Amino acid sequence: MGISLRDYPFSVKRMRRNLGISRIILTVEHPYAFCKGMFYFGHVIVTTVQRVKVKTYFTIVCNNLVRAGFIDRRV
Repeated sequence: MGISLRDYPFSVKRMRRNLGISRIILTVEHPYAFCKGMFYFGHVIVTTVQRVKVKTYFTIVCNNLVRAGFIDRRV
């Protein structure tokens, strides 16, 4: 992604490119940010790779359950 400056605005091509990149980043970063904020997933205090895998698995399962609750509330 590019950064525009005050005296050097983006061209239409660069603006469309940034929009496409931000859409991809949004779909990838939102679940991670949600898990990090809700379950403190960014800080892991386990020592082995197997334990990290188990912690990640349970975090993702909990994330799916919470998201299902949000969807259920809408209906």
